[in-house]
Amino acid sequence: MFGDVCNLVGPLIRDLSKENNEMDIDPAAGKESQSTIREKTVAAAVRALLNSLNPRIHPDVGASLSQILELLNITGSSRSRAVMEATFEGEEVLYGKLHGQEPKLHSENTEEILVQFARNLIQSMHQDDTESLRLKRANAILAFAGVSHINPHLVTSLEQGVTGARDAERSNIVRQKLDRALLILHERSP
Repeated sequence: MFGDVCNLVGPLIRDLSKENNEMDIDPAAGKESQSTIREKTVAAAVRALLNSLNPRIHPDVGASLSQILELLNITGSSRSRAVMEATFEGEEVLYGKLHGQEPKLHSENTEEILVQFARNLIQSMHQDDTESLRLKRANAILAFAGVSHINPHLVTSLEQGVTGARDAERSNIVRQKLDRALLILHERSP
């Protein structure tokens, strides 16, 4: 299923992300602007992509994660709130599916891809977002902490980034999620 979804949404994400810089024409009364429609479409494509990978039955998890990372990086430069929400929600689901699939994640290539996913999460923590978006990010980080132990460098870099984000966080509920992630990371620290 992942291959089919990737073949459908990959070109869509690439095309719509290129169009993001075009000038938007004011919509007619009661209609959404072209950029809003584009953002919602990209968000739906990202959500479908992240939810479609089943690592239990997929033969090459590393290659699939690489494809996902490539497409997420395309959306990264022009992420709207809708795309960011879809990304964090989908990543939470994806990392939850990866938990328990460690034997499939122990190739050098796959570990490097997971390091890049961690870097993306850490970089996104430096954005000043709404509490609901920070909570979705914290949920994704918490899910990622469950698979981070496959690489000591991954644990260390994620632990440092989460500690900084936790210290700067204003919301109690987001801090609690980040504290839970730090607890998991401390347990897995080399």
